[in-house]
Amino acid sequence: MNTPSERLQAIKEQNAEAVRLKHKTPPGPPPPPMDWREPTKNPRMVKLRRFEAGRVPGSREKSEIEQVSLGEGEILLYSKDLASSAAEDSILRKGGFSWISCNKSVESYLQGSKQPMCGLAASLMAAEAIQVPFSQNLDLNDFFEMSRERGYTKQGEMFQAHDLAKLIEEILLCETEVLEGPIERYRRKILEHLAEGYPFLIPHDADHDHRPTKRNGEKSHWGIVTGFLVGAHINTNQKGIVKTSGTKVKNHFFCKKWGKISQETKNAIFDIDPEKNPLFLFAKQGRAPGLKIWSWKDLAESNAQLFNFDTSRFPGDYILPAGGPAEGLNEKSILIRPKFHNS
Repeated sequence: MNTPSERLQAIKEQNAEAVRLKHKTPPGPPPPPMDWREPTKNPRMVKLRRFEAGRVPGSREKSEIEQVSLGEGEILLYSKDLASSAAEDSILRKGGFSWISCNKSVESYLQGSKQPMCGLAASLMAAEAIQVPFSQNLDLNDFFEMSRERGYTKQGEMFQAHDLAKLIEEILLCETEVLEGPIERYRRKILEHLAEGYPFLIPHDADHDHRPTKRNGEKSHWGIVTGFLVGAHINTNQKGIVKTSGTKVKNHFFCKKWGKISQETKNAIFDIDPEKNPLFLFAKQGRAPGLKIWSWKDLAESNAQLFNFDTSRFPGDYILPAGGPAEGLNEKSILIRPKFHNS
């Protein structure tokens, strides 16, 4: 039997041989260049290709989980100065706020990376929101081809809110209303519209994380708003309001049935002052899947400074209003509802 010193020496020799063989192994092939002859097979492009154009299947349950998670995140950020470091799982609400969440679940529809079709992708998501019977049979090409035929676009861009509204009406057989001016002017109308489950399309500058930002219109992008989250002094002990499944925030509720909620509560929500109470919007857009949550104030400010556009992102010809994006997009937004809705 080998002595311990002999076994140790054998191990050292085995390790030395393993190192020698490792260095003799030829290196693997270099990573593929970015100008790969077949870009769709380039491993480096996998992350860039993961958001191909098309519908992203989802479920109401997943959407509700996203709604709760995003809501809790914003509530925690808003309330961080009030949170007890010893009890991070329980936030005491400022001034007795109750947090009311309302959102219409829709599947994401991605525009892809080849053409600026954000307005068309948002319109496709709106079709599901207003329950157009044939919405699942529609795709981007339906909107793209008709918008080109009507002279609204060349690459899929929609720099004129009125043109996009007309396109939506023609394809979805619905009603639209273009709001002109700051969205704060229409705050109650927009919140009532969202509470009924109807979508709201709005152009804005989109940051790298898809949140509204201010780039003077150079990152202009259409998004679809499907719901809201408000913090207000509200009696939540009534029919139509139920506790969310979240565990990190107290007094976070869903509005499930607006018809059963008292008019007093509705008024408290619809007449909320964003300068005094928190107001957030649930939204989607065509660049990446998943629900987003945006600050009302940030979206309002972003929508009110769309004066230019960076054509280097998608080189080529565009159809622009005579006054540019400032005329067609700045302080414009679109309400969409079913054809026979009683407004």
